[in-house]
Amino acid sequence: LSYLLLREFKRSGSIDIRDYLVRRASRILPMYLLALLAYAPFSDFTPVELVLNLLFVSRIFGATTIIPQGWALEVLVQAYVILPFFLLLALHSRRPLVLVGALFTLGAVVRYLGLATDPLPEDASILALWHGGQPTPVQQMVYTRLWFRATPFLAGIFVAWLTLFRDPWLR
Repeated sequence: LSYLLLREFKRSGSIDIRDYLVRRASRILPMYLLALLAYAPFSDFTPVELVLNLLFVSRIFGATTIIPQGWALEVLVQAYVILPFFLLLALHSRRPLVLVGALFTLGAVVRYLGLATDPLPEDASILALWHGGQPTPVQQMVYTRLWFRATPFLAGIFVAWLTLFRDPWLR
């Protein structure tokens, strides 16, 4: 998606955020709503949790997702919404790749610090988790929150940028 948005900017000098968001929503919402209808009768949730699920922010507010593994779609939708605004910010900065690289580094450091400061009980090791152990709250947060998972998205932006612009800042 970064590549497509950057290509649009390179071609037209702008990014049509409304068109981008409508395209994303038209791909995601129909199946998401169908899945909600399928899982809702078997789930125990409050009206507030339903609204948080519909806004793709349930995990941020500590609510459960109605759809199993719905947190993964939440992270993607949050990234989709932020992406065009972040790209415009980067495009209008003096050193866009420095900005992306700094945020990539910050994201990696935050993720590392989150995990490094987590007091791990014996049943929360990688091997224990592999065999069905329960993750600690910090491990869950690192896996299910956008700000901890930002590094892959930022890496994608970096690669798309290099592919399209072959920046003179790297020379």
